[in-house]
Amino acid sequence: MDTGTNSLDLSHLDLLIKHIKEAYASTTQRLVPLLQNGEITYDLLWALFKPNSVIYSTCPGTRKPRCIKYDFGEEKTVDDTEFFHIDGRYWDFNGEMLGETELEAGITKFRGAKRINTLTLFPLEYHPDKDKVKAELTKCGRKFISLRGTHHLQYRGIAFQMEKGRPKAISVNGKIMVDAELFRKMNPNYTRPTVNIPHKHSEDRSELSVWLDEVEISDPVRINKVDPEEANDEDLLLCSPTVLGFSLNDKLWCKYPLSLFLLRFMRLITFIVEFAVADITPITWNPSLFDHLAIQPKKKKLIQALTKSHVSQAPGPSFDDFVVGKGRGLIMLL
Repeated sequence: MDTGTNSLDLSHLDLLIKHIKEAYASTTQRLVPLLQNGEITYDLLWALFKPNSVIYSTCPGTRKPRCIKYDFGEEKTVDDTEFFHIDGRYWDFNGEMLGETELEAGITKFRGAKRINTLTLFPLEYHPDKDKVKAELTKCGRKFISLRGTHHLQYRGIAFQMEKGRPKAISVNGKIMVDAELFRKMNPNYTRPTVNIPHKHSEDRSELSVWLDEVEISDPVRINKVDPEEANDEDLLLCSPTVLGFSLNDKLWCKYPLSLFLLRFMRLITFIVEFAVADITPITWNPSLFDHLAIQPKKKKLIQALTKSHVSQAPGPSFDDFVVGKGRGLIMLL
């Protein structure tokens, strides 16, 4: 290597750094004291967010915590509303692949200095319980990855469905089915919520709802597909806080559906809902219910024997029914 050339490069770099420091001296003088007090002004938001940093926010429908990775930001105006527009990404599963999904978010213009951890989005490092948040979201991300495929589970908490482009919260308490692949097939034009700009006549213009619904996303996973088994802690931290499904008790589509056979009889049920991953739990079955069944002991044993035999039979090419799946059931007349 030419040491002379290397020295010249270093001198040019040093000159550039000095120029930047001088050019942004006034900005630094304003920014440093604000950051030391945990505050920021709207015109300095561009200096608060750094590329590839982890940004903390909440899900607009479930209000559960979530994180995204910051790419870049710029000021925009929509319907006379000024806001700092943010482009970021997070991890999602489309039924086949786990990968990064692009996402937009924003912070409405505000006056004076504001506490950083009161913004709709802010760097995770400014969260008062950042270590706790990291641990909880990493655990939630690990659960999100485990929900690939079809799962019959329990849910108790707030879910949401998109109504006229806005998330509408609903309370769900019961069993659900999870199946991202089938959901995408049945709802190819489903639009995920991203940044939502308040309308001109909106009553609450104090802050920007995070996420927009104007871009249809049929396949959310577009970049950096990854093997789920190779996901590290940072990947888990950035996983989606919700999954799609079907609520069996409420007959509601959520972020994962039931089965193609049942859907044939539920074509009018098209409510799209997203479940919070954190509120999904395994089903707690009650094995004593069969003991309280008011029938003769001999018939109970017969039911158990027939059921075990039916379940243990491996699926084969034998005749099913003209309606696929319909003939695989078991009917008993007691």
